[in-house]
Amino acid sequence: MRIYAPQPYVPLFDAKSSGIQTNKKFCISQLIWLAVAIVIAFLHVNDIILNSAILQLKEITVRGNIHYAQDKIIDFSGLHINHDLIHQVLEQEVVSRIEKLNYIEKVAVSKHYLRKTVSINITERKKTAKIPCIIGEKPVFMIVDQYGYVLEYSNLVDLSHNSLVEIAGEGAELGSQLVSKQVQIGLKILDLIQKRAGEIFTELDSIDASETNRISVRLRNMPPILLSSDQLVFGVNQLKLFFQHLKREKTADKQIGAYLDFRFEGAVYLMERKQDGN
Repeated sequence: MRIYAPQPYVPLFDAKSSGIQTNKKFCISQLIWLAVAIVIAFLHVNDIILNSAILQLKEITVRGNIHYAQDKIIDFSGLHINHDLIHQVLEQEVVSRIEKLNYIEKVAVSKHYLRKTVSINITERKKTAKIPCIIGEKPVFMIVDQYGYVLEYSNLVDLSHNSLVEIAGEGAELGSQLVSKQVQIGLKILDLIQKRAGEIFTELDSIDASETNRISVRLRNMPPILLSSDQLVFGVNQLKLFFQHLKREKTADKQIGAYLDFRFEGAVYLMERKQDGN
């Protein structure tokens, strides 16, 4: 005699529901793996494109350069045509490299993805004055710009800088800024004369602001001129009027040892030097 154990009753709906859930999990798993495969494929293709010759730098343009040749600017930029990728060019890094050149004041760098080009626009510092000094036991001229930045050292016999006005100062490293009073006041006087008395600027020979209340200015074919740092604008204006007067009269006081004093408002003094030089 056989005895059969009763089988649990499973409703038809529950069986179908379990199968559907299993299919859903399988589909979701498949979709996840498909998405992962697509992402990996996309990243691979993207990496190939971003590192392909399609995005290599094709051209570098330089504008605003006068002192430096274009090749020198490009060399300092660190960029290489047909090698660097345009999207990997970092503008600020390029700016930092080029600004190491002494004559560079400002640099602006921009890149163009479609044309695969980089544009470099620079503003160069201009030679303004020369300062005699000793560098490494050798007498030289320091060539500085209007703000006192040292652009280069020049041999004393280099005639290419003869037109620059000589101002008093001390030696400094290339690329550094001279911030001493005598240099900054000398450059300020130079700027004032250039802007307010252009006809005098071409006759200007030297400026010595070692003593701020007794600044010595030398013009060609004229006695030494004294200015004061607290009366610079007034002194330069008076000097301009006096120079114009001499030019109209076609005379100039060439008396050796005499000097013109423009330090006091409302008067110009023609002084004689005493034996002690004061």
